[in-house]
Amino acid sequence: MPNLKVTVNADLGWTPATLRDLAAQLEQVLQAQLDVPARATNVLITTAITAPHTADVYAEFVFRKTPARDSAFLDGLADALAGGLPQGFVGSFAFRGFGQTAETIFARDLDLTERWVA
Repeated sequence: MPNLKVTVNADLGWTPATLRDLAAQLEQVLQAQLDVPARATNVLITTAITAPHTADVYAEFVFRKTPARDSAFLDGLADALAGGLPQGFVGSFAFRGFGQTAETIFARDLDLTERWVA
């Protein structure tokens, strides 16, 4: 269920290959920090034209809230994610975390490939 949405300023000029590598790297960070399998996470990378004062790389993390996933945990996760940015990146990184309780979150994954099999 954990979802990480990362917006990269288009002016950085990162190639699709760089963005794919970034997605894989950030997925590994989430797996290690959350102790969950790859299939449990969603990492979405987009590029965008951003306002002048928006961070070069902006990340929003939505997760199921637990006692262990407190502000100290999120602070460490932000550092780990920033460490997963491409080698040599110099710019700003903003991280926002949004904890949800079981009552305020719903998650379901569907495998739609099965319906196309004769």
